[in-house]
Amino acid sequence: PDLSKIPTWLSRDVSAIFKSPTLMQWIAKALMTIALLTGALLLFYGTRGILLKRRPNSLRFRWEWRTAGCGLATIAVGVAIGLAARIDFGNFFHPFITRGTLKFAVAYIVAWGLRYFLKNYVGDVAVYVNADAKSKNYAARTAVLQGATTALTRILRDEHETYDQVILAGHSLGSVVAYDLVNELLNKAAGTPDQLVGKKVDCEIDIEQLEKLRGLITFGSPLDKVYYFFRDYTNPDQLIRAQILSYLHSFRKQSSGRKYDPYTFQHYSADTLTELRWLNAWAKFDPVSGPLHFYRVDETREFNYKTPVLAHLSYWGDPNFYQFFGDQLLVARVPYKASGAGAP
Repeated sequence: PDLSKIPTWLSRDVSAIFKSPTLMQWIAKALMTIALLTGALLLFYGTRGILLKRRPNSLRFRWEWRTAGCGLATIAVGVAIGLAARIDFGNFFHPFITRGTLKFAVAYIVAWGLRYFLKNYVGDVAVYVNADAKSKNYAARTAVLQGATTALTRILRDEHETYDQVILAGHSLGSVVAYDLVNELLNKAAGTPDQLVGKKVDCEIDIEQLEKLRGLITFGSPLDKVYYFFRDYTNPDQLIRAQILSYLHSFRKQSSGRKYDPYTFQHYSADTLTELRWLNAWAKFDPVSGPLHFYRVDETREFNYKTPVLAHLSYWGDPNFYQFFGDQLLVARVPYKASGAGAP
């Protein structure tokens, strides 16, 4: 055969392809389908990685955001191809995508989001705040609090004088653990004298060492909700038990206004940390967080994160959040001034 004529044949065949509307429509549909499927997969895995990354590392988190972004861009390319080729999307996807299919997809996504939220946030909180010693979850709560107490005590005692101040920060359930931790150490340091021998009980830390704790940062904190929904219930006639429970968790807590007559204890409030400044960050679209109305926080700031669920993780990547506590705790120190009566 005459090989010199191959380019002529190819050019003629290629031009014939571009002159065939039916063939061009088929190619456009194929490219659009590939782009939409690829984009959907990238968007799914990127979004899933973002949601499941509860303590986002910056490099990993950026990669997941880029994956989701590439997915959206690829989907946009697929839609653009379809619009340019004047493809009827309704007829093209029928019967694979119908009104019933779309309803199912939306319901599945909403259900998956609720399951993720309840399992990873509400579920963890419910497990930790369980005060029933007979429950299997109580051992987990005790282990978490004991481990945190041991670690912070070692830092505050600081035998080598490495730190001049310590700042405690907690996100989500971590803020509840941090608050319990402060109360735990205050109760140990207060060391109520033994009524039999008249001596102070042994403790691993004293008030002077505890005064090194200069900051408490809570963000995405459910402390208000924990206090309202999960606090220990006491019967109206259990006045002594109610006061004991309140005293053990009295750090910067607003007074409940409850009357304990005729069995009112001598007033006690764990507010000895006058140099500690408590900062709280929250967002309206973060359903876990709140302004903490039940507590006397030094400053509460609302952040404008508008993506539901993801708002709960948005603090980590926001420079404004870091500036919020950095300016007050790392640059300037403002002593805490107690206002009003505290717990019970």
